[in-house]
Amino acid sequence: PMTGTYSFAFITGEPDEEINKKLNGKFVNVYVPTTPNPTSGYTLIVPKNKVIELDISVDQVLKYVISMGVVPVGKKLKKISK
Repeated sequence: PMTGTYSFAFITGEPDEEINKKLNGKFVNVYVPTTPNPTSGYTLIVPKNKVIELDISVDQVLKYVISMGVVPVGKKLKKISK
């Protein structure tokens, strides 16, 4: 919603060549999952050079989104001993 803020998104492919030509550049399709139901997200066409690729699994991102950011990405949760 403003410069300097970020969101997790999944790259889902590339738009048709016509879109790249009309927009004058290289773009990718991304799906942005929303909290707490990631299937109610939305799709965007964004400039490829603005995408920051991360080495994070889909599972980790979905846990983060569903938990509304409570479960940190990439951090293993400690087991509670009985």
